[in-house]
Amino acid sequence: MIKAIETEYQGYRFRSRLEARWSVFFNVLGIEWEYEKEGFDLDGIWYLPDFWLTNVSLRGNDPGMWLEIKGENPTDEEILRGELLGKGSRHGVAIAVGLPSPEQRDNGIFQLWPHWDNWMHFMRCYYCDFTKIDLESPYCTCPNCGKEADDQHPAIAIASDLARAARFEYGEQPIIPAVKELQDMCTEVYLNRAQTCLDNANKALHKHGSGPDGISIARRINSEATKWLDLAR
Repeated sequence: MIKAIETEYQGYRFRSRLEARWSVFFNVLGIEWEYEKEGFDLDGIWYLPDFWLTNVSLRGNDPGMWLEIKGENPTDEEILRGELLGKGSRHGVAIAVGLPSPEQRDNGIFQLWPHWDNWMHFMRCYYCDFTKIDLESPYCTCPNCGKEADDQHPAIAIASDLARAARFEYGEQPIIPAVKELQDMCTEVYLNRAQTCLDNANKALHKHGSGPDGISIARRINSEATKWLDLAR
């Protein structure tokens, strides 16, 4: 029988390397977490959930949720345990499948309680850095400040890449950038996005000329560029 490799990190002994990589993802994003915080007797079913995320919102609910990590899609039994945990604790429950991914489309995040849904994503607010798990548009609003939040925030991709690249052998420690360093990395992405928008605006003018269509497209693209430049300041 194949057994997952236990991994020691930050004083915890994770049951799998996959769980340890998710903890790196959380650390990069500043997500407060506890591993195997508490076990529960769910009507005779014993359950020890993987992570408690203190400052993450599930589908716009109050912060605080349980997250289980799986290498494959959850079984009916695992889904039932998650539903019972949510009903008993009155906190949101989700299962993340596979490695952290910028958009979680490689596998997905399944919400088990208070409702059932799939193919959800980690999202981050561009203005207050609040993190939530939610569906795509029209749910790209931060429940903390009411501004824009989505899974295209560069910090999500940065955290995913660092989690995937993390090494734990022979005393190696994952790279966790400081807050200012992460901000600088995001700023570089914003500037690149702004430049791409400006290039596309010039292409639109070249293709459509200075008529109404060309001007309208260029203005829309320049508005997007302005957003990225404002975030880079």
